[in-house]
Amino acid sequence: MRNLSGSFILLALDNAEQRLIAATDRLASRPLYLAELPGLLLIATDICALLSLPGVRYHLDPVGIAQFIRLQMIIDDRTIYQEIRTLDPASLLSIDLRTGKYAKYCYWHMQPGSAYESDDEATAAIVTAFRNAGQRITRDAGRSALLLSGGVDSRMVLASITPYLNDCTCMTFGPDLTDEGEVAQALARQTQLPWKLIKQSASDYWEQLEVVLPSLQGMFSLAHTHTWKTVSYSSAIGFTTIFDGWGIDAFLAGSYMPKHHFTIWGHKFYSYNFPKIANQTEAQHYLLMTLDCHMGDFANSYLSPGYYTAWDMASQLIENQVSQVSIHWKDPLEQMEKVLTGLMGRFRSQPMLRSIRTHARQRSPLFDAEILDTYLRLTPRQRFLGPVYRAALQQLSPAMARMRYANTGASLFAPPLIQAFHLQVRQFWRANRERIRLTLNHMGIKHLIRQRSYGSYAHLSELLNELSNGVSEGAQRARSVLIDGPLVELGCIDRQRVIDKLNSSKHSDLETQTLISLTTLATWLDRYPAQS
Repeated sequence: MRNLSGSFILLALDNAEQRLIAATDRLASRPLYLAELPGLLLIATDICALLSLPGVRYHLDPVGIAQFIRLQMIIDDRTIYQEIRTLDPASLLSIDLRTGKYAKYCYWHMQPGSAYESDDEATAAIVTAFRNAGQRITRDAGRSALLLSGGVDSRMVLASITPYLNDCTCMTFGPDLTDEGEVAQALARQTQLPWKLIKQSASDYWEQLEVVLPSLQGMFSLAHTHTWKTVSYSSAIGFTTIFDGWGIDAFLAGSYMPKHHFTIWGHKFYSYNFPKIANQTEAQHYLLMTLDCHMGDFANSYLSPGYYTAWDMASQLIENQVSQVSIHWKDPLEQMEKVLTGLMGRFRSQPMLRSIRTHARQRSPLFDAEILDTYLRLTPRQRFLGPVYRAALQQLSPAMARMRYANTGASLFAPPLIQAFHLQVRQFWRANRERIRLTLNHMGIKHLIRQRSYGSYAHLSELLNELSNGVSEGAQRARSVLIDGPLVELGCIDRQRVIDKLNSSKHSDLETQTLISLTTLATWLDRYPAQS
């Protein structure tokens, strides 16, 4: 098992021993679901298959529901159903078919490798790993498309696969041609590859909810369905393989490491100094601060009081995660980062990847064993802001490395303080430009400053505005299911508070995120019912 590489689920039948073996890859990039019912152990790669069995009833798991709302993910092996669990990453399930008994084993751990002696050696290892992964994942690719955002990850994938592909088109999605889109377009031009922009608005998200719902597996919010429209379009015009770079930055560029900041007049200003975490308690605290969008406040969850105990369990679950990692990692910064990368690699990429796999073959270097082994040999300083990762890009493609970073407008190799300064200046300019535009609009001076979109994703505020006002048919259906559907019938939410907040003219980011998650959950349970 340790020699297997890539994204996979393995099922093998040993006739001689009357034993069934099931296994997940190192990051469990493809979930495997287990349902324990009276006299039955059911295994499926799609939770919908288990939920569609006639005559089988499932019950809501309050802890799973609470995690879904509080953390926007379920961090242990639970689902939102009591009877259904997931198989952990790098796990092997052995089932004795004669007795029905089974045992679980972990065949690989995220544990330290021997550190590279220098940054040059680390850079060379990353270059080699990506070249080898690029060669492996392009085999029999057929007509291919690459999801190209213009960021460092998609550049690395582009540089890794183009030497081995004869036919590849770059696809960029977004509300319009944004700053990221302009960089992606320039990258495609640099590599002389066809490029296409797929526009998607907030309305598109709600209109596709019914069809995209099975890919969410009752584990993810509508806010994670960015790739659906692009890959469905790509599949419709004949592309058979989609390449992506989701989640690589979490591993090789330390995207989820703490970034120091100071506050002036209530605004955060980041300095990008190297982080320090003193002990395991601080590691747990930072994880909770990062994952818990509610900051522990149950009041803004809109859940019924009966969910409070389940809500409070999230802190203990995070402590458990850190304790497990601390067996192999003694540095508290490493403990915190390894928990985050494991979770993000699994949960932040899964909804994107399942959207792709519904339509085409999905390929990414992230799950390659050589790349994961390389990551485990990098020191925290080599990962923080990705200096050796970016140096590897420069070796793979100097032209791509020279192009500015869309998020900051600065060079990829600018000192951290300069990158932080560029980022904050751009954010300040964007926010004030929009304020001026709105003020001019109220004064009747329209079109003097054109509205501009930034980034690739629809803003959550736009999604909630669609939901609150029922702008599209999809949003109207979703709103109806939220306020009159299964979450109300099962007593999970405070209906009146939800209605009041939907009708309110102002919503915080937290309220917005929570209402979108609740709406996704209500729509899911409307199709795949459960008992309380």
